[in-house]
Amino acid sequence: MRQDVRSRPAQAAAESWRGIDATEIALSIITEAVKQVDALAFVGHSVLINEHPEWGSVGLNFFVDSIVKQMSPVQPYGQNGPAFTKVVPTIESAAKVIFIAACDTKDLFRSLWEINEASSGRALILPTDDRTDLYAASQAWRIIARSLSEGKTVGASVTDGNNLLASEGRTLRFTVIGDSNARLR
Repeated sequence: MRQDVRSRPAQAAAESWRGIDATEIALSIITEAVKQVDALAFVGHSVLINEHPEWGSVGLNFFVDSIVKQMSPVQPYGQNGPAFTKVVPTIESAAKVIFIAACDTKDLFRSLWEINEASSGRALILPTDDRTDLYAASQAWRIIARSLSEGKTVGASVTDGNNLLASEGRTLRFTVIGDSNARLR
């Protein structure tokens, strides 16, 4: 007996994607979107390499897929290193403000964004500690985004977010790398 597709929508959706690399499509959408926005926020998990804890995060984790920093033109993490969905030298973005709430965002991770202390008109907002409470970070981003939309500078907006965290008794704080005087408008 043949079943109507409408009675099994999940299976029908899975069958419609069969043969298509949905992960690659999703990552293409993400990498294109970051090129076209003024502000970008990621609240999620880092990609960490257990054999090299000194590196800190090497990228962003999207559940079962990831975008990671290319370490060399040949092999990103050694001959027996893990396979990653997308390996890039940098994540291209024209965003004026990039907010990342993830663990262990050390220098290697920071180099993904091409924003440093000398950057003008752009800012990277990162947690000050190696461990990040994602719920608290999402609440801080809500305040930071509102402050930015009101025309405040990145520095003033981050102060607003940090003040919220302090008022809730949380130890998580964020810092600005780049131009703390940058604005969205």
